[in-house]
Amino acid sequence: MKKNDEKKQITASFFSACGQYIKAKYPFLILFFVGIILVSVLNFMKISTAQSVANFALSDFEIGQISDRTIIADRTLTADNLDPITVIKGEKIIKKGFPITEEGFAKLKKMSESPLYIDYRAFANNELFILLLAILWYLLFTFIPFGRQILFKECLLHLILFIIVYSVTAFMGKLSFFSDPYRICIVIPTAICIMLVTILYGNISAVLLSFILSLGVLNASGWQIPTFLFTLLSALSSSGIVRKIERRLDLVVAGILLALFEVVFTLLMQVIFNETFTELLPLLGGIISNGFISGILTLGLLTPMEIMLNTASVFRLMDLSDNNVPIFK
Repeated sequence: MKKNDEKKQITASFFSACGQYIKAKYPFLILFFVGIILVSVLNFMKISTAQSVANFALSDFEIGQISDRTIIADRTLTADNLDPITVIKGEKIIKKGFPITEEGFAKLKKMSESPLYIDYRAFANNELFILLLAILWYLLFTFIPFGRQILFKECLLHLILFIIVYSVTAFMGKLSFFSDPYRICIVIPTAICIMLVTILYGNISAVLLSFILSLGVLNASGWQIPTFLFTLLSALSSSGIVRKIERRLDLVVAGILLALFEVVFTLLMQVIFNETFTELLPLLGGIISNGFISGILTLGLLTPMEIMLNTASVFRLMDLSDNNVPIFK
């Protein structure tokens, strides 16, 4: 009887603690689940418009290649005037251990390009990654000692910036020009996001977001390691540069410094990954523009963000403490 009473007390204490936690943190928990849903929608849109089969891009297959997997069609795709190929549900498109034939490759191509075919395996894998990333984000916000109270609007800003970066990476990467893992770095707005968060909420918050954004870019870019590394290095550099500036106009200098850092990162990765240096100058021109424009846009967006979020940034406090303000005189 005593053991049963102790179990009941432990269970009651557990549910009571959970209830108190949910009551205290419900805005953050709602934001957590809403964020997962929104990113899942983006993930579904990305997968449904991607040329992938069985969690592999069509470019992973070629005629004559010995297949290391068996792929079975999960639905029937009929022939039409533009494409005479027919795919029958349950048909083995390619067989493990056998070379990929022209017919098999044509069927793979038809499956990957058909709007009726969605690579649910790739979708499920991405969903699992997104869920783990969301849990990581929540745990880091919970256990990292910020030395201050975490505000709901700070977490909301993180989510909005993540969705922007994820969307740009996922859908701009579908354009042929930005399909290259280096060219896509030109349009990813990571530096702007990190600069704003550093100024508004401090370096710790920005570093946390740097890792979360980089992992999100890794998923959105189709697991491109150069894109992930460039995003991470650019984000951490942005945070370090902006942390030391004292005036708003210094953001222009920060943009120039960031552009130089990003050029160095690009050249290093070109060497590390044994890339050819063809079309390097246009790429570096885009990278320089990314860094410089990031500083300019941060300067333009900072004041509206300070007003909307009502955040006492370093710049805003310096403005308020200026002895030349008429009210102080």
